[in-house]
Amino acid sequence: MARFVRSGPFVSNVSLEHEAPLEVLRKEPGFVVELLQLAGVPVHGDDLSATSEDSELTVAIPSSRRADMVSILVDRRRRTRRVVVVEVQRARDEEKLRAWPLYVAHLAFEHEVPATLIVIAFDRAVARWARLSRAVGPNMVFTPLVIAPDDLPEIRSGEEALAHPALAALTALARLEAPRSPPHRARDEQEVLRICEAFLQSNDDLLRNTYVPMIHGTASAAFRATIHGLLEAYGMGINELLYSKGQAEGEALGEARGQAEGEARGEARGQALGRAEVLLGLLRRRGFEFDHELEQRVRKTTDVAALDLWLARVLDAPRLEDVFVS
Repeated sequence: MARFVRSGPFVSNVSLEHEAPLEVLRKEPGFVVELLQLAGVPVHGDDLSATSEDSELTVAIPSSRRADMVSILVDRRRRTRRVVVVEVQRARDEEKLRAWPLYVAHLAFEHEVPATLIVIAFDRAVARWARLSRAVGPNMVFTPLVIAPDDLPEIRSGEEALAHPALAALTALARLEAPRSPPHRARDEQEVLRICEAFLQSNDDLLRNTYVPMIHGTASAAFRATIHGLLEAYGMGINELLYSKGQAEGEALGEARGQAEGEARGEARGQALGRAEVLLGLLRRRGFEFDHELEQRVRKTTDVAALDLWLARVLDAPRLEDVFVS
């Protein structure tokens, strides 16, 4: 597999933007089949599975090339059916243009099956550049298959995100990396939050503990704060200030009801406060205007289930009152 830098449970910020899409493929190698379909390549048979091989390509010339990822599609009898090279391209690189046909030719020759190159480009200008057909010689024209931000489908619900988690994660990364005009950007951010919330509500550690932090790490500083609040609201680490405030309230109650009970109530109150702050932040980001009375109502709510219900509604509610409808 391709080399990548790790820091803790996921790739470091130094290479996160480049490596995040590849990490999705490493975690779910079968997703390469969906990528082929997105790129318009027909994939016959539903019994294919994907494995990875060393992505260093040594050929009979004095150079050693390394692709970002090489996947091998095999059938149930472990016969190789197709080789797929995945490249994440963040900028124009004429040397890569010359290397890509070499990758495909080398792998097709080595494995004696069709080889396909897929380029993931979240910058729209880079995607247009990568998609151009170029003559390699008088009798060969090479056209990369490119996955651009607009090629990725909109994830309209949490159910869709959980049905196709790798696609949803890649879509979230693309939305964060390819910002559009403000009206469209707000919609993209809602989609990203919808995906994150679905992942946080699942019991899948991969979605909760890898994909969500990865999405958080690639977001802009301003939007990262919103995702960070969502992480805290779903138990991914309560903000120290809010936790301390809740714990203090619990200890005050504990004077009357016992220290153990007070600590438990303090932790629960800290979780409720965390959700409340996230909800208020999302309401503001949606552009909803609300008065001090509503703000205090949200902050004083201790019913975590009610806060979770409001959080689930806030991403798609057309009106403020639709968030809090009984």
